Amino acid sequence: MQKALLYFLLLFFIGLSRSSAQTPELKNIMSLSAEKLFGKGNEYLEKEKVDSALIYYIVSSGKYTPQSDIKEKDFAVQSLIKAGDIFYKQNNYHKALETYFKGFKICENENIRNYLPQLYNYMGNIYNKFKDYERGKDYYIKGLKIAREINNAEIEWKILTNLVGIYCYGLLEDDTKKARFYYEQANKVELQNYPLQKYYSLLNLGYIYNLELKFDSASLYYQKSLDYAIQAKLDSRYISSASTELAVLYERQEQYNKALQYHLFSNKVNQESGQTEMIMYSLQNLSIIYGELGDKNKASQYRNQYLNLSDSIFNLMEFNRVKNSQLIYEMDKVNEQLDSLNAEKEESESKLQLQRRILLIVCLGLCLLAVMLIAMYIQKRKLENAYFDLFERNNEILRSDRANRKMRMEYEQKLKEEKEKSQHLIKELKHIGYEKEEEYISSLVNSDDHSRAGMSDEQKKKLIKDINEVMENTLEFCKCDFSLNSLATLLGTNTKYISQIINEEYNKNFRTFVNEYRIKEASLRLQSTAEYRNYTLKAIAESVGYKSHTTFISTFKKITGINPSTYKKIAEKQNKTTTSPL
Repeated sequence: MQKALLYFLLLFFIGLSRSSAQTPELKNIMSLSAEKLFGKGNEYLEKEKVDSALIYYIVSSGKYTPQSDIKEKDFAVQSLIKAGDIFYKQNNYHKALETYFKGFKICENENIRNYLPQLYNYMGNIYNKFKDYERGKDYYIKGLKIAREINNAEIEWKILTNLVGIYCYGLLEDDTKKARFYYEQANKVELQNYPLQKYYSLLNLGYIYNLELKFDSASLYYQKSLDYAIQAKLDSRYISSASTELAVLYERQEQYNKALQYHLFSNKVNQESGQTEMIMYSLQNLSIIYGELGDKNKASQYRNQYLNLSDSIFNLMEFNRVKNSQLIYEMDKVNEQLDSLNAEKEESESKLQLQRRILLIVCLGLCLLAVMLIAMYIQKRKLENAYFDLFERNNEILRSDRANRKMRMEYEQKLKEEKEKSQHLIKELKHIGYEKEEEYISSLVNSDDHSRAGMSDEQKKKLIKDINEVMENTLEFCKCDFSLNSLATLLGTNTKYISQIINEEYNKNFRTFVNEYRIKEASLRLQSTAEYRNYTLKAIAESVGYKSHTTFISTFKKITGINPSTYKKIAEKQNKTTTSPL
C-alpha cells in the first residue's frame, strides 16, 4: 500500500512544471515522523518550492489519528494551517477553508486551544472573501474570545483589526460605532516590536474618518500611514495600500490630479515589487482616472496594459487552476491512501490492544490460579498436619491402651496373690477358732458399698474381668455376627448383666463399646503394612466385623477424626521413615 502511495506521489511530481531539484525525495517520505515532515515542508516553503512543501504538510497532517501522541497531533494542526495558507495564497479558497476546517476539528476533538483563534481568524477571512460578512464576523468574535482566554495578544490584535476593516467598509449595521469600538480595543493590545500595529492604527483611523465623511481627517491619517510604511520600510503592499486609499479618497472628492499622483505612485511601487495583481489594479485605476481627466490616449494606453496583464493573469490563473485541480486530485489520492494506512494502523492497534487485554486476563487468571493453588497447598499442608496430629493422637491412645492393659494385668495378678494370702490367713484363723474374725476379714475382702441388687460384688468383678479378657485377648468382636447375646453366651451370663456392667463401668452402650475395639483393631491393621498391605479398605472393614463399608468409614472417622484411607497413607509414610513398632 505504501508503494502505491509513493506511486501516486511520483505521478504528481512528474506532472508538475517544476525543476527536478524541487522534487522531494520519495524513498523515505512515508517513514518520516510528523515533526520531520513538517520541518521539510518549512524548508521547501522558504525556498519558494510551494508544491513540494504542500506535499510534506499534507503527509504530515495525515499522520494524525485519535491515538497519536500530543506532539504528533500538534504538528498535524500546524501542517494543516500551513497547507491552508498555501491554498489561500493561490486563491483556492474552497480548499483553504476545507484544510483549515480539518485543523479546526482536530483542535476541537483533542482540546488543542492554542491554534483555535488563528483558525477562526483565517476561516473568517475566507468567508469575507465570499462576502458572507456575518459568518466572517461570527468567526472573528469566537476567535477573539479564545485568544483573550489563552493570552495570545498577536492574534487578538489581528482579529480586532479585521473587525475594524469589515465595519469600516459599511458592510454591517452600526458601522461607525462598532468600527471605533474595535479600533480602540486593538490600540489597547500591547505588542512589542510590531510595526504593523502602528501602521494599521493610522490606516484604520483613516478608514473610520472616511466612513464618517470626515475627508480631511481621513486623508491626514492615510498620509500618516503611508509615511510610516515608507519610514519603517514595510513591505511594498502596505505602502501601495495606503497610497491607493489616498487616491480613491481624492477621486471621491473629484480631486483627480491628486488622485492621479497617488495612483502613479502606487503603480510605481507595485511595478518595482512585481506584485502582478497589485499592478493590474493600479493600471485599472490609472485608466479610469485618465478617463476622468479627459486624456483618452493615456486612458487607452493603461487600459490596454490592464487588459493584456489581465489576460496574462487569467491564463496564469487558469494554469494554476488546472495545476491546482491536478494537485487536489493527487492530494485526494494521497489522503485516501493515508486514510487507508491509518485505518490499517488503527485496526492493527485495536487487535494489539485486544491481544494485550486477553494476555492481561490470562495473566490475571494465572495469578489467581497460582494464588488458589498456593492457598490450596497451604490448606492441604495444614490438613495433612492436622491429620498427622490426629494419627499421632490415636497412636498415643493405642499405646496408652496397651500400657493400661499391661498395668491392669499386673494389678490383677497382685490382687490375685493378695487374695490367695488372705484366703490362707482365713484358713489359719479358722484353725485356731476365730470364726467371727473370719467373717470380719471376709467382709473386708468382699464388701462393696456400691453393690447392686441382683448381682453380687464378686460376680460383678468377675464379669468385668471376663469382659476385658474377651475384648482384650480375643478377636471375637471382629466377627460380623458378634453381639450382646454372643458375648453373654461366651461368658455364661445374661445380656442384662453385661449391658449393666458396660453402661456403669464404661459409661457407653454396647454398640459404642464394640465399635471402639473394632476401630482400634482396624487402626492397627492399617498400620501393619507387612501383613495387611494388599488389603483394601473394604477388606479391612470386613476383617474387623463391619458388613457395610460406608458404616466402617463413618465410624472410623467419628472415633479417630480421620477417614481410613488418609490414616493408611500416613501409616505407610510413617513406616517408610521409621521401623520402630507401635
